[in-house]
Amino acid sequence: MSRRKEIEEKYAKHIKEKNLSRKEKEHDKISDDQVKLVVFDLQAVLPCPMGDASSFYYVSKLNVLNFTLYDIKNHEGTCFMWHEDGAHREANEIGTCLLKYLQEIDQPEKNAM
Repeated sequence: MSRRKEIEEKYAKHIKEKNLSRKEKEHDKISDDQVKLVVFDLQAVLPCPMGDASSFYYVSKLNVLNFTLYDIKNHEGTCFMWHEDGAHREANEIGTCLLKYLQEIDQPEKNAM
């Protein structure tokens, strides 16, 4: 099989899976109201400070991470941010964010203040 044909097939498979995922997501949106539909993503590393000034060139940058969860049905977003000095970009940090989010939505009366 030629390299071009292989790339075309891989792309076609990707498009098919993308369309299937979107169809499933739309189906999930209209599901039972007792079901939470939450998507999440870890944003690209944000170097801090950020700027075009040449004075920033020699400044040591601190990487900041942003993990965002978004409730598709309620249109509510939650962000967890931390910097590389306090934690990393690994499974433990992501798992902790997910656990905290689940604990927060499990006890809404504590968050009503």
